[in-house]
Amino acid sequence: MKIGYVSIRHFYHHNYTATWFSRSPRLRLNGNWLAEVGFSTDTPVIVSVEQRRLVIEPVKG
Repeated sequence: MKIGYVSIRHFYHHNYTATWFSRSPRLRLNGNWLAEVGFSTDTPVIVSVEQRRLVIEPVKG
């Protein structure tokens, strides 16, 4: 697994034509292992950073 990127299209607000594209880092997680550890489809999550690590937790409540 590695960090990829997503292209973001920016628009000129007067006529909504694309004026430029920029790249942003992206990390995609998928696989049955997500459901096996409690993250089924449509589970709302909170992503935080703790000591340079990404922490993904289900929303409580």
